[in-house]
This record gives sequence, structure tokens and C-alpha cells, in this order.
Amino acid sequence: MLLKAVTSSAQFSMSIRENLVTKEITTLWNINLAYTGPKENEELQVKLSLMNDNDKTLYEVLSPYLLLGNKEVRHLNTGFAIAQTITDELQTTLLPDGRYQVVYRENKSNKLLRRRQFTVNGDNITFSNEADSGKFDMKKWINTTGSARLTTAFSSPPGLQSEQKDIYTRLELNPTVIFMGQIPISASVLLTTEQNPNRQPMNQVSVNFDYNYFRTLLEQKAMAKIEEMKDGQGLGDMKALKDKYIREKNKGYDKLKEELSAPDVKDQIAKGEQYNSLDQQSANLEKEIDRDKLDELKTKYDVTTMEQLDAKKDQMPPKDYNDYKFQMATSDAYDDAQAQMGKLEDAKKGSEKLLKEKEKLDRIENTDYMQMMRDPKYNKEIMDKLGLNTSVIKFFGDIKALNVGTSYPLYSELTMNGVRSNGVNVELNPGIFYAAFTKGTISNQRYDTTLNTYQFQQKVMAGRLGIGKKNATHFILSYINTVEQGNAFTSPKDTMTYTPGNNLVVGADMQVSLFKKKFVTQAEINSAFTTSDIHAPGIPDPGKPDQLTDALGTVNYQQNMTTRRDIAYSVNSEMSLFKDNTVLSGNYSYIGPGYTTYTAPYLMNDVLKYEGKLNQSFWKKRITLGGFYRYMTDDLFYSKSYKTTVSGYGAEVNINLPKLPSLWAKYLPVNQVSDFTVTGGVVGKLASNMTMAGSSYNFNFSKVSCNSQVIFSQYDIVDQYYGTNILMSTYTLIQNMAFANGMNWSFNGFYNTSQNTLAQDQEGISLTETSIILKKIIAGADLHYLQQGSTTSKTGLMLNVGVKILKNINTQLRLTYNSIQSPLLGNSTETYGSLVVNVVW
Repeated sequence: MLLKAVTSSAQFSMSIRENLVTKEITTLWNINLAYTGPKENEELQVKLSLMNDNDKTLYEVLSPYLLLGNKEVRHLNTGFAIAQTITDELQTTLLPDGRYQVVYRENKSNKLLRRRQFTVNGDNITFSNEADSGKFDMKKWINTTGSARLTTAFSSPPGLQSEQKDIYTRLELNPTVIFMGQIPISASVLLTTEQNPNRQPMNQVSVNFDYNYFRTLLEQKAMAKIEEMKDGQGLGDMKALKDKYIREKNKGYDKLKEELSAPDVKDQIAKGEQYNSLDQQSANLEKEIDRDKLDELKTKYDVTTMEQLDAKKDQMPPKDYNDYKFQMATSDAYDDAQAQMGKLEDAKKGSEKLLKEKEKLDRIENTDYMQMMRDPKYNKEIMDKLGLNTSVIKFFGDIKALNVGTSYPLYSELTMNGVRSNGVNVELNPGIFYAAFTKGTISNQRYDTTLNTYQFQQKVMAGRLGIGKKNATHFILSYINTVEQGNAFTSPKDTMTYTPGNNLVVGADMQVSLFKKKFVTQAEINSAFTTSDIHAPGIPDPGKPDQLTDALGTVNYQQNMTTRRDIAYSVNSEMSLFKDNTVLSGNYSYIGPGYTTYTAPYLMNDVLKYEGKLNQSFWKKRITLGGFYRYMTDDLFYSKSYKTTVSGYGAEVNINLPKLPSLWAKYLPVNQVSDFTVTGGVVGKLASNMTMAGSSYNFNFSKVSCNSQVIFSQYDIVDQYYGTNILMSTYTLIQNMAFANGMNWSFNGFYNTSQNTLAQDQEGISLTETSIILKKIIAGADLHYLQQGSTTSKTGLMLNVGVKILKNINTQLRLTYNSIQSPLLGNSTETYGSLVVNVVW
């Protein structure tokens, strides 16, 4: 990829680390730079943004300054060496389920460099196939792309109390067929030997329309058309549309542009930019100067000028001559830059405010068409002007989901929340009309002989109908009916009888989004009817009809003596003020004790909870403060033998100042009270306080990029019922180093101490090294040691080798060996290994 902001010989590439397993957002980024430009030093800084599917920035960081120059080819990997965190709206480093996009921009000009989209669903992270015009001909009717992964793993011995097989093989296929260069139909196949007859099946096959990839392809096609309009030919309408967008989104643009166009102002800005460039150049040159080495060579050869050095070239070893020449040239360039800065000192003082205004103007004027296409209003106008709003595009653009086979439909948190379904799932949103339909099997018939539990086959049919946009203002009605099929089953072990049931959930979901999503409120209310035994007799009392009507009065449901009914509702609201520097949010939810939905099986009922949060940012979000209060209680109608109430507040601060270590701290106290209503008194009270603090600093040492982190955490638990007090403290040190030759070193050490006799002190260290060999092999090793108390320890070695066999094929071999000493398990060893083959086409 070529950047206009730097010389055309700067080859710049970015990638997502697609082997994520921890969903850790700070490990998402990879930046690689190859430079063969002229001698002049140039700099580049990249802003990396993690955004949700609504273009809201969740996490944003800056890369270190990347120095280009001296005709060197330099590869800088900044996967962990992030310069500073600008904002973090997630309040966690782990990604929750949802759709995301990673956006790369040149920081100063705000020029879009690249955009990548992916989806998180449980432990699965799926990256949309990347739209790259070099991979296929967009003018062809049919193109194919995709990936495949074959994994074989073993463990010896198998994990304790684990059903994981000691040897298994897993095959994943993800082919995509692209019709007419813009309609992607993808398949996803998972076949594994990990199948367990006592569990739900793991194998899955699905065919789906990839909406995110469709949008990416369409945006790319639009950008390709715009690039064809070179030298202003046919670009007039597009430029006029861009000017309209800029003025609509940036009030005061014309006045700012006029002020900065004055000749004396332009001259002042030019001098200020020259000073700043010299200042940065001086800082970079100073890092290259080895003063001790320079003095040593001066004393050894009695040389003070370049002419004297050249005269003595034949009398010096080649290494000394080259080192001395480099040090002298660098020192002279530094002195020259300092001298020029002295002449510009007065001009620099008066240009600081103007430079900030100029930077703001550059950002506005470098608004790209890709950014405009993310706005629904301008997307339509751009597509119309480019002739891309065909009937086919409009049809597929309204399809938000189309799955045949395995899918994970998401209606809402209280109704259908990502449950696995084998069947059909469709979601449409043309204009303000919204509709969704799901029909399939969410659970297969299984008898677990180990746990002595039985599961019926569950068939679901669900639908949604409403107006508005799902991610904006809307009103949507939902209907979900799940039926368990089969006859009653009696366990051969204990004569426990299982009966087939039925679950119906109906409800309404409403969202109001105002002021460009600065104020968003979402609410839903649902009614659930659950029958434990569909074959049970009806209600004998003639005064009670056999038909129940839901709260909306629209759906009838056949009830019997085993039918129960309850409701659940929630309200979520968020308000952003003062350029998103102040964010207020809160939520309230009630889930009745009889509320059950088979399509959200892990939803906890008989619960009332609410939460309020405030996040405040200062100084371009370099300093952020946050606070919250949470409350949760169960046993809402005192139908249980005890009631538990959990409440707590918390506060946190993040400080990320340029060129200084970042600092963060969190304080999270929680109080839990258990009231045993049988005895009528409070017999259990648990209080806990968690305090965490840390600091991170990125710096360069010679040509080594370094990142240092220190973390402290303390967990204090007081149980007044049992009279126990546990205080645990953990100290962690992390040091990462990335060398110019592609080698990475990492050290991780921690010490955990406890003041309670029930817990033992722990300490551990981990040393990791990764190297790139012949540009095709990545080899790494990790040596780790863990000590618990005085009698238990674990020492291990992990080896990892990745080989790029062909352009589209790579393999990764990982082996781990641990030696364990434990009074409980005795002296033992464990070995793990895996071989992964990845193929892309």
C-alpha cells in the first residue's frame, strides 16, 4: 500500500493477528514497514481504532513514530509497543460478542489506510474475507476465495476431570463464492473427532450471505470507480458532494479555512512546521549518536573533520572507519538541525496555536469517500452518482442475515441470545421495515449416562416484525415458540422421569436514538409461557380457561396444570455530551422467577438488577475518570429459603500522556448479604474489595523497541458469618523487547502473597523468545516456572515453529512439556502438542 503522506517508495502494510484465542484487544495490531526511500528522514504515526458495527469507537491507540530514512529497509513490528491509549470505551480488555471493525488511519492527516471487519461469538472469532482487488477480478461473474484450517492436537495425560479427548483432529473450511464481483455467498464447515454422544454435536455446516463482506466489496468497488476519475474528469459531482459533507459535519469550516489562508498566517505556519520537523529529526538523530564511541575514536585516531577521516581511511580498519564516519555524519546533522532551530525559535512560539488549527483543517479536508460511505445518507448519494445502486445491490443490501445450516441468531438479551440453531435464519431491513425469521433445531435428543440427565430434541420457530433500523430507532415485536419433541423418558438409574415441554415467548423491543446517537434508550418487555409437560391434564377449574393470553392480547397459548407464566423487562440508556467526553449510562432489568426462555438457556431468572455509570475524559481523552454503582437481588417473592443481595460501587482512572508512562487504577468494593428467611435473620455477610493499579511505558533503546509494564492487585475478602479474612496481593512485571531484525523477547514475572493460612504464596516467571528466520519461519520458545508454597512447583518449556511452505500455505507446530512436583499428585509430567495447517486462496 502506498502512502501519499510519505514518499512513494515507502511500502506500508498492516494486518490483524487472526490467531487470536484470548480475544485480547491489545494484541490485535500488527504494523510492518519496508522503506527504501531517500536519505531525508520522514515520520509516520498510525492511529488504530477498534469500532463496533455502528462506527462507534471502542478502543483507540497510537503507534510509535515510525522513522523512515537513510536508505534503509526497516521492519518495525509494533504488535505490543503501542505508544499510548487514546480511549477505551469497553471497560475491559476482552472483546464481548458482537461485530467489530479495525480501522487504520494516518494520525496527522486522518487519511484512511485500511479497514478490516470481524465477528466475535463465544470463543469463535471470524474475520471477514478481505476485499483485495489483487486477489480476484471484480469484473468476472464468479470468483472464489476462502480459507481452510486442519488442527491435530494431543495431550498426555488427558486433563483431570475433563471430557477433552487426549487426541483429536479438527477441520475447518470457509470457502466463499463471489458473484458479479460483489455478492459473497460463504460456507462454514466444522468437522471434528471431539464429538461426544453424551453432548450436543460439535460438527456444523452452514451457508450464508456475508453482509459485512458484501458491504466491504461494495465500498471497494465505489472507491475503485472514484480512483478512475483522475485529474478531475467526471469527479466534479463527487467533489461537490464531499464539500457538502465537510460543511455539514464541521461547522465553522469556511471561517477556519479563510483565517489560515492569509499570507502572514501561512508563513507563520510554515516556520512552525519546519521547527517541529527539525525538532523531531534532532531527537531521532540523537538516539543514533554514541557519544562514548565518538570520543573513543577521536582519541584513538586524532581526527575531528570528515576530510581528515577520509585521508586516514587506508590506515584504519574498515569497521572503525565506517563507524566513525556514521557517527560524525550523524553528529554534524544533529548540530546543523539545532542551529536551524535556534534561528526559528521566535517564530515557533507564535505558531503553536496556528499549527493546531492547521492540523484540524487538514483532518477535515482529508475526509475520504470511504468515511462518507459509512453515513447512510451519503452512502446512497455516492452509490447513486456512481451508478452502483442497482436493483440487485438494493436487494442484497437489505439482507442483514441469511443463513442455512448452523447459525447463532440474536434477537435480544431476554429472548433469543445467540443460541445455536440448525435450520434457517433470515433478517431483513429494507427502508424502515424490519423482519426476521428463524426455524430450526436448537437441541438434539441426548441421554448423558455420566451425569444422568436427559435432553429432548427442541424445535424452534421464531419471528420478528417492526419498523425502523435494528441499530437505530425502532419498534419490533417478537414471537419465539420452542417445542420439545418425544415421549416421556424414565432414567434407568434412579427412575427420574423427564417430560417434553413447550416454551412460548412474546414481547416488544423499542429503541430511540437521537442527536446523531448522542442519546440512545432501549427497552424491551417480554412474557414467557412455559409448560413442563405438554401431555399433562388441563386445568379442572371451569372458571379458568385453557387459553392464556399474553400481555399484548395477541397470542393464545394452550396451558395445562404444569404451565407457568411470568414477565421480564429491561431498560438501557446512554447519553454522550461535550464531544463524547462525558458519557452517562444506566440499565435496569427485572426477570421474574417463572420467566424461562429455551433460546437463552443461561439467562438467570428471579433477579432484579440495575447499574449506573459515568465516564469523563479530559485533554483529548488522555485522562479518563470512571465510576459506577451496581445492585442485584434475587428471591423477589420470598419463595426460597434464602435471599442474596449484592451491591457495590467502583472507580477508575486512566492517564495516557505523550512520552510519559501511562497510569491506571481501579477500586471495586462489593458487599454481599444472604438473608435466611427460615430463621428470620441475617446470617451471612460477605464484603470484598479489589484494588488494581498499573503503569506501562514504551521507549526505544538503540534500535530496540521496548514496552515495560508493572501491575499491582489486591483482593480483600471479609466473611462475617464464618469469621474469616483473606488478603491476597499480586505483583506483576512484564518486559517486552522487539529488535530490528524481527526478534522479540518477553519476560513475565509475578509474586502472589496471602495473609490467610488457607492459601499459599505463589511466584512464577515466563521467558519468551520469537525469531523470524529466512522470512519464512517464525520460531519461538517459552520457558516458564511456577512455585506454590514450599512443596508444589511446575517447570515447563513450550516450543512453537511456524513455517510458510508456499504463498498460501503455512503450518504451526507447538509442543509443551511440564514437570510437576506436588504432594497431592506426586512427581509427574504432562505433554501437549498441536499441528495446524492453514490454507488461503
